[in-house]
Amino acid sequence: MRYHFAGQFLVAGMLAVCAIGCADQKPQSTRLTASDYIYTVSETRAKLSESSFLATRTAQSPPVTIGVKKVENLTSDVIPESEQWMFVLNVQNSPEMQTLAQQKNIHFQMPPERLEELRRDGFAVADTGWQPPTHELAAVFRSVVRSSRDKEGYIDKRSDQYQLQYTITDLKSGEVQWSGIVEFKRAASGAVQN
Repeated sequence: MRYHFAGQFLVAGMLAVCAIGCADQKPQSTRLTASDYIYTVSETRAKLSESSFLATRTAQSPPVTIGVKKVENLTSDVIPESEQWMFVLNVQNSPEMQTLAQQKNIHFQMPPERLEELRRDGFAVADTGWQPPTHELAAVFRSVVRSSRDKEGYIDKRSDQYQLQYTITDLKSGEVQWSGIVEFKRAASGAVQN
């Protein structure tokens, strides 16, 4: 299996950064936490592994090269670029997905410009040869915010509904080969002046 990035060390490092940066600071927050990231990645891996896109493939199937893109953030949260990459890297780099990719003759690959950024940042990135991708893995993260006000006009309740949608598209035909959605909600209460 070909992986064009710094490997497990890079992903583990990004997850550690996320765990520190995303950890709950107050129980009343609707902001993303490390457990939200872990949940979305885990659910996505499970949905992809059970998909019809992979069901009929074997190790003898024609090879599929999936180019990955960082998640497109359409939420109200500020998500650093390293965490946007984490959403796709952790899906492709999990031990379960690596095993599945070997069994289904699938290869994931990062864009050449991202590999160059990693090299500039000091990561040892293996150069195993870039192949034109046959498919693309993209993700869009959306959120909807709902809030209510108390009689003094302060926001007293807020909920954020998050939706992360992954798609794998055949680059030749333009057909979506797989799409999976993971949703979760975060809620908070307490007076907050707007």
